[in-house]
Amino acid sequence: MTDARYFAAWEAKWLGFCLDTDSPDFIPFAQLQAIREWVDSVELVGEFGGQDLPYIIQTTEELKLDAIQLSRNIPVEWLPDLPKVPIIQEISPSHDISSDELSAQLMAYGPYVSYFLLDFTRNRLTWEEIQEEGAALPVGLLRSFSNEFPILLSFDWTPENLEEILYHVAPSGISLRGGQEEKVGVKSFDEIDRLFEFLQVEE
Repeated sequence: MTDARYFAAWEAKWLGFCLDTDSPDFIPFAQLQAIREWVDSVELVGEFGGQDLPYIIQTTEELKLDAIQLSRNIPVEWLPDLPKVPIIQEISPSHDISSDELSAQLMAYGPYVSYFLLDFTRNRLTWEEIQEEGAALPVGLLRSFSNEFPILLSFDWTPENLEEILYHVAPSGISLRGGQEEKVGVKSFDEIDRLFEFLQVEE
């Protein structure tokens, strides 16, 4: 609830909630429905993992989700059967991913999804490593993909690298995560405040 109120106050477009029943971050349906009553100015995204198609469809309809985020490459033939809401396909590039491999994923899922989320935090791939000579996914290639596909980015953000990445890659948007609670119901959002303040200046 703390995260939801915070990001809604900053007028985030989407709030994502883990609906992967195998994840320790899974949020009970009743809690998500309660959050919907508290924040009505943002769209709610259900984040799924290894669940099957019927579960995704039923959960999306039951919770009246505004969008779906898929954290694995589900069979392409499933995609036309998903509920008619925006689909965000998450891709977690590894240190040794090839440009051809990433391009193939973007091309295969591109006709069916609204956005791709390139999450570089899962495999701890940093912005500094991407800028290194000989990097598997160099900056220029990421810029090219962002020109061709609607791409969202997730890094370990700082105000400094955020400015660089927006300038050099020009994604369609970015993904931010809430911090850990210092004690029940209390969090420090100082670092994220700085990111939002920078984004407001850029607008």
